[in-house]
Amino acid sequence: MSSTRASGSGAWLAAEGLATASASFLAMIVTARLIGPDAVGLAALALAFVQFAANCVAALFQDALVQRPELTPRHRAAAFWAALLVGGLGYALVLLAAPWLARMLDQPEVAGLMRLVAPAVPCLAITGYVSGLRLRAMAFRAVALRNAAGTMTGAATGIVLATQGFGAQAPVLQVLVACVLTTVLMLADREAWPRVGPGLNEGLEILAYGGVRAAHQAIYQGYYRVFVLAAGTQLSTAALGQLHLAFRLVDQTRDLLHGVAWRFGLARLSPLQHDHAAQAAAASGIARALGLVAFPLFAGLAVTAPEVVQTLLGQAFLPMAPPLAILAAQALLQFSRMHVGLLNAARGWPRLNMWPVAATGVVVVIATLLVPMRSAADAALLWSCAWIVTLPVGIELARRFGRVSLRDQVLPSLRPFLLALGMAGGLLLLRPLLPADVLPTDVQPAAWHPAQRLLVLVGVGALMYLPASWFLARDAVRALLGPPRQAAPIPPPEATHADRG
Repeated sequence: MSSTRASGSGAWLAAEGLATASASFLAMIVTARLIGPDAVGLAALALAFVQFAANCVAALFQDALVQRPELTPRHRAAAFWAALLVGGLGYALVLLAAPWLARMLDQPEVAGLMRLVAPAVPCLAITGYVSGLRLRAMAFRAVALRNAAGTMTGAATGIVLATQGFGAQAPVLQVLVACVLTTVLMLADREAWPRVGPGLNEGLEILAYGGVRAAHQAIYQGYYRVFVLAAGTQLSTAALGQLHLAFRLVDQTRDLLHGVAWRFGLARLSPLQHDHAAQAAAASGIARALGLVAFPLFAGLAVTAPEVVQTLLGQAFLPMAPPLAILAAQALLQFSRMHVGLLNAARGWPRLNMWPVAATGVVVVIATLLVPMRSAADAALLWSCAWIVTLPVGIELARRFGRVSLRDQVLPSLRPFLLALGMAGGLLLLRPLLPADVLPTDVQPAAWHPAQRLLVLVGVGALMYLPASWFLARDAVRALLGPPRQAAPIPPPEATHADRG
């Protein structure tokens, strides 16, 4: 990929990510303020299983179609019909599970909400298939515009319904409208429709890679959904709503950055499958550029969580601040290793990304069953500790089987990571010096609104971080958009290594 085309692709991905994340973020905040924590918690329970199924079927085809060295018309046809079949099975599974989950949670409203949003499952299966074809052809603009249109329309629908008193139905219908419209727009692309019959062998080849990616998503999405449902049996719907909003606020930022980096990175790294030195050099550039943006965002969010919550959602959601700070700190650590997952996927070893997630899922499920959760902060801490405990699994698998040295795992993100930590430390020292958000007294006659404190902290953090990051940014952009460093091709790994990966 040329530097011009790479920069153009990155711009479209960034624009789509920014538009969709902004629309989702706005809808989340406005809808939450209108419907309250209890309705947010009820919607979270209803969406937990449905979004799990939808994300799994979407992951089955997109990366598999991008990553394959060769894609024939019979591959495309097999993926199309498999997407329809898997999406239909997912839809039926949601309908069957709805009454059972409602009884388990002792929340009868959950069953109706799940049935309402169930069509999102086959819609996302088709969207994942078409997105994979267009991303493979570097048609980033087409994918970006369709995704943005669906998400923004869904966000507007959710806000309007919330103002009309629809309660928990508002965020559920927001998801449904976004998925249906995106699928309709994707199917308007004539490249989406197969022109030949599907091939059985070709379908198995697609599923060989896509099945692992779907399993990865199933494990990751599954243990989060199990966690939410288990928390729903221990916490009130208000506390669950606060926990869910904390996850969503972190996820909106994470999805924006992760989506751009993953799509751009996989397209850039996959053509270099047999040139590991060039792959590592390109991945280092992606890691440095991503870290320069992600690390200060999550570090700042962890430090300013009380001000963020009070400014966006009001005093009623203040208990959401501790879990938000915990989850933001965990996301900071996660992004320090995202380039390692990209390298594993681009080299055709997605299992190396799946096993650490599986280990984390096992720890989360066991801990959720054994450890009582009295508040949203307890639940967020349990989630983050489970990820930290299983972090060595991913490090060792990538080093031993993925041929990603410890140096290549740590060094690309180290300097921006330390820079962000320094900024966070400075803000922690400054924070107690600002007037608190309390009523004026004789001792403190001039109290500040949380928004004022937030603006000051953000401004000071930017003044601390931006000048110091300038020198790192120049090298990162050069490594990210310049031609990959060429090295002598090395033979592909032995079959035994691939099998073990």
